[in-house]
Amino acid sequence: MYPVTDALDLYALLGYGSTEYDVTTTHDGIKGSLAISFDGFTWGLGVSYAFTENISIFVDYTRMYDDTTDYVTPRGHALNFDDTIDIVNIGLTYSF
Repeated sequence: MYPVTDALDLYALLGYGSTEYDVTTTHDGIKGSLAISFDGFTWGLGVSYAFTENISIFVDYTRMYDDTTDYVTPRGHALNFDDTIDIVNIGLTYSF
């Protein structure tokens, strides 16, 4: 965390994350679904602003995943997913 002023802080996020999502599609009249999960290094940047000693707001951006996935369907169709998962958080913090 880097204090810019008494009330404003910039910070970086580094860590390990895991996520999963389900894809359901209809292609050429055939319905299918696929569960995809990712895990690995995550990073992000954020800013926090304190209104009072106890109340502050924050906004941060996190890149959860950025890679490509190759998949072959049961019918032999090759699919290539350019997977990018980004998260933006906005919140309020109250310190006791």
